[in-house]
Amino acid sequence: MADHKVHDLMPDEVSKGMAEGRYLLVDVREPNEVAVEAYPGGAVVPLSAFDPNSIPDPQGKQVVDR
Repeated sequence: MADHKVHDLMPDEVSKGMAEGRYLLVDVREPNEVAVEAYPGGAVVPLSAFDPNSIPDPQGKQVVDR
């Protein structure tokens, strides 16, 4: 079994990690929220219909959520 740990990250840490290709941001906000402000490069998987199989293959990146 994989060892999964939860870490709190600051927004600048997430931005840097995404820019460096280390993080895949999964945005769990609803479509109306994302329409107001989206995160470039984030994968939108609304929490109301969350299915882990909907998360794109992170291809070696660490998955972080918003």
